[in-house]
Amino acid sequence: MYIVICPLVSRDVLKAIRCVQSAKNIFPTKVHNFTVVPIINSLDQIFIDDFSNWCDQNQISYRVTESNGTAPKGKNAVLDFFRESLFDGLCLIDGDDMCWPTWGLQIERHLIHHSSTDVIIAKPSDRVDNSGVGRKVA
Repeated sequence: MYIVICPLVSRDVLKAIRCVQSAKNIFPTKVHNFTVVPIINSLDQIFIDDFSNWCDQNQISYRVTESNGTAPKGKNAVLDFFRESLFDGLCLIDGDDMCWPTWGLQIERHLIHHSSTDVIIAKPSDRVDNSGVGRKVA
C-alpha cells in the first residue's frame, strides 16, 4: 500500500520544514510505503517562494494550490491532490505539527490488524514535556 503524507503548509517556514523533515524521517515499515508531498496553500507569496525553494533544494516534491486564506480551502486542496494521485492512502497533517519517528509503524500495525479501516484520526502532540509524555498546549 502506498500512502502519501501531505503536510498542509501556509505560513512559518521553519515549522513547515520541521514538519516535512519529521514526516520524511519516520522509521521504514515492512508493508506500507510512505511518500511525503507537502501541499502549499497560502496567500503569502514570500512564504510560498521560500518554502518552494527549500523543497527544490532538498528534492522534495510539492504542490502549490490556490488559496483563499481559509482552512477548508486548503484541506480540500489536499483531498483533490489525493483524488488525482495513484496513492492508496492519505495522511493529512497540519504544517506546524510533526510526526514521531515510530508513527508509520503504529499506523501499519493498526492497518494490519484492522484491514477494513477507512479513516484513522491521530491527534499529534504539539509539545513533549521532560517526562516524555505528549501534552497538547492550548
